[in-house]
Amino acid sequence: MHSRQSSPPSSAVSLLLALALGSFLCVDSHAQDALLNGARFTRDASGRIVGLTYFGRSGLKQAAPSDTSNLTSVEISYGTTLKQEDVDFLSTLQNVEELSFGGNLDDEYVVIEGSLSSLASLKRLKSVFLCKRDMRDRDLDFLADLPNLQYLEFLTGPNPSHEEGSSVTDACAESIQQAKSLRWLRIDGQGHLTDRFIDAITQHLNQLEYIDLASEHLTDRSLQVIAQRCANLRSLDLWSSQFTDQGASYLATANQLQEIWLECPLLTNKSLEALAELKNLRHLLVTAPTVTNASIEKVAKLQSLEILCLRNTPLSDEQFAMFTNHQKLRSIFANGRALTTEKVLNVIATMPKLNHTELSEASEAQRAVKRFLADRKSAADSN
Repeated sequence: MHSRQSSPPSSAVSLLLALALGSFLCVDSHAQDALLNGARFTRDASGRIVGLTYFGRSGLKQAAPSDTSNLTSVEISYGTTLKQEDVDFLSTLQNVEELSFGGNLDDEYVVIEGSLSSLASLKRLKSVFLCKRDMRDRDLDFLADLPNLQYLEFLTGPNPSHEEGSSVTDACAESIQQAKSLRWLRIDGQGHLTDRFIDAITQHLNQLEYIDLASEHLTDRSLQVIAQRCANLRSLDLWSSQFTDQGASYLATANQLQEIWLECPLLTNKSLEALAELKNLRHLLVTAPTVTNASIEKVAKLQSLEILCLRNTPLSDEQFAMFTNHQKLRSIFANGRALTTEKVLNVIATMPKLNHTELSEASEAQRAVKRFLADRKSAADSN
């Protein structure tokens, strides 16, 4: 027989329930207040507010938590307008390490009414993403005073695609090149940057590991200085209408490169053959319209290759068969116009890591490969 003392009295139960409900309502009230002010908070395992996402109109200061000392990440959602007082308040958040404005598309911008210069006070900043309407060179001036900046991404002229707007120019390199810790640089949009920009940043940023940008004004000169100066570069993603096979041959001397995405209508089989000399390549994209057996054989011998993209190149069955028993390839993007479904499946069956293919102009082969890979994954999962 159980003693009545083993259960708390009903009054105590009522008190515990009331306290629990009150605590829940308090937390929920705080969340509701934040949402009403156009903000969302992110908490760490200890319950401290470490992240702030702002999408409101009431003002960033009013939307922020009362205790901002633990904030390390701030995101301003696209479609938001910031006034000067908002930027100035943002500059007081001294522990912020990650700062993001807007989205990653041309129409996912933030409107900023005023100067970003006060953000130079955020000395702990490591990562900046900036998609701002009417982007100008001076909007990047604050970067020069950020000693710990490692990751930078911005849009060169992120107005909606149907509108004319300002754009950054080579002059922005003056600020970017002073961020000596920068390792990762991505510049989105079809900007007006030229070889002068690449020349400036590669002279001063010797820790760069990743460069991604597109501009029709870049020439082989940019590829040459990147190969000569960027000793730590691991990944390069460039588009221009002026690159030639000579430029690709410059990159072929940068033995530390592991990922190359090089796009230009002027590139030929010679570029593919040159880049295949980089034995540490894991990702390779080249827009060569045709390729020879010799160049594909060299590519197939890249033992570390994981992703291969030759979308413009109709591979033959003989060329595709050169990848038989490749142990590392995970993804293949290729023109499959000349491929035979049965022979493709025979090759893919020998590639243990392959899990994704896109064979353009070969719908039958693509469907068959997709089914094969799905069945293989299902069988592996069941074991």
